[in-house]
Amino acid sequence: MVKIIGGRKYYPLPEAAKLVGVTHTTMWRWARGRTPTPGFKLHVLRDRMSGHLYIETGSVIALAKRFQPIPIEGVSGVD
Repeated sequence: MVKIIGGRKYYPLPEAAKLVGVTHTTMWRWARGRTPTPGFKLHVLRDRMSGHLYIETGSVIALAKRFQPIPIEGVSGVD
């Protein structure tokens, strides 16, 4: 389920990992800053109540372009 905050869309970390084509663990390490993201900094939102991490759509698109050369429905920027 995508969260919209301040006009920006955020994917839950597990869904973002699937869209990008990496493991949940890899995405978690990038989001928490444990491992450097390849080429840029992720825009991450942490829900204070649940502790869940959400990745901003622009970051998901940039990572998907880097790791998935094929088009992904819902991540191409055209809904």
